[in-house]
Amino acid sequence: MREADKDTGPTWEQWRWESDRFEIYTPFGNASLSRGVNVPDFTNCARFSSPSPNQFSKLLDQDMTYHIMLLADHIYCLCVQCNLPKFPSSWAGHVSIVDALEADKCLQQQHLSHYAKATTLHKLVVWASRQQHHRTVMVLEEDFTLQDSRTAANVHKGYNTLGKFIGSESWDFLRFGHMPWKFLDSEGRCRRECRCVKESLSHDVCTPSIGCDIRSSVAYMVAIRESIVNRFLGSPGVIDTDILQGFRQSYIVPAIIHQSSGWYSNNPSKEGVKGSSFRNQCYQ
Repeated sequence: MREADKDTGPTWEQWRWESDRFEIYTPFGNASLSRGVNVPDFTNCARFSSPSPNQFSKLLDQDMTYHIMLLADHIYCLCVQCNLPKFPSSWAGHVSIVDALEADKCLQQQHLSHYAKATTLHKLVVWASRQQHHRTVMVLEEDFTLQDSRTAANVHKGYNTLGKFIGSESWDFLRFGHMPWKFLDSEGRCRRECRCVKESLSHDVCTPSIGCDIRSSVAYMVAIRESIVNRFLGSPGVIDTDILQGFRQSYIVPAIIHQSSGWYSNNPSKEGVKGSSFRNQCYQ
């Protein structure tokens, strides 16, 4: 989100995306992680803190996107430079900070690939949400950024129906930010598994079949049900290329949260261009 003091350690972009001795999107270097997680380690390492008072702003209360995210029981922000993200004042008491570097040290996973470390952190948060008896939680990565003014207007218009859909508890994962990837076939048509049918409660939400290649774990809401949590913890692979794609996903269309760093930043228009193509070809 912002350039950090280099003396304070790596930025989110470096921790989350920087290349290392592991190849991108290959199986984890630790075989136990590829099979799942060591839950007893989570018991000792699920440590959360609250944002500092200066990270809250009343000005952000005016954006309806923040109101929608607050419909979850709780909000978790995964971060490295944890003093950087800004939150609306209405989130006070409803948001927890998860320090990725502290978690890496506690879990003894500093040597693992960036993708493995990020995946473990997402699993830790979902596990902790069950321990804390939440029904739904919102998960954000540090580099989340909100939509442009055009999309913001749509959020205001669709707020009530989005609220009804979230309140229906008829969904498993609701993706606020997403990067459609391999959603077209060789003839340029929407793949069968990516045909995204509008939900009756909110036409701003659509749900495709399981298995469509839509990436990004920057922002999603998850229903904390026993079956979902158990399968999530035991799923092998990378959070946004293997794990999330194995669940029933609903998508807010167009995406209302974007990722400001990482390999997405190599082409700032990539999310917008792919998102627009996905809506035109697959949104039904």
